[in-house]
Amino acid sequence: MNKFVKTPSLSTGKQAKNRFDNILNAKAKKTGALTFVLVLCISVVMGTLVACNNTNYIYKNKSLGFSIEIPKSWEGKYKIVEVDRGITVYQSGTVEKFGEGTGRLFSIELLEGTIEKDKAEDTPWPAHFLMHANGHTYVMNMPSDVQSPTWDGGDKALAAEYEKMFEDIDKIRESIEPITIANDSGGSDI
Repeated sequence: MNKFVKTPSLSTGKQAKNRFDNILNAKAKKTGALTFVLVLCISVVMGTLVACNNTNYIYKNKSLGFSIEIPKSWEGKYKIVEVDRGITVYQSGTVEKFGEGTGRLFSIELLEGTIEKDKAEDTPWPAHFLMHANGHTYVMNMPSDVQSPTWDGGDKALAAEYEKMFEDIDKIRESIEPITIANDSGGSDI
């Protein structure tokens, strides 16, 4: 036998009794199980709180027949204006400081009938086909000029906020869902 390998020895006497006592000790098992359950409960509660804080707002427009998700991070930073055949979404801080014609993030427009994607997007400004629903074609129109206050005498903080909000528009575009148009309904719900 190799003289460097130590063969395992069996516990005897007091050492063996302590090992068997630990194996059969229900109190130690209960403490471990209780700790596990407590950590699990705390994890579930924390996960729920984080998920609730990241919930987006659902904007539903019953008269136009669609809903979109507005990011929670936009809270207090946007305003939605209903127009005849759609909505326009603005960064509220820029509009308040610099007036109409500034701060537009996007518009959603309803076109009558089912229009092919290529034709719906064939505009002088950037446009994105969204969906066909309720006998309409829904299109998202983007600004064709500078809407954030990056100009001389502008506001760098508002411009940065606008740019950050603008990054979320693809997610908003993907979130559009058709809802049934309610002719007797007045406007929108958030």
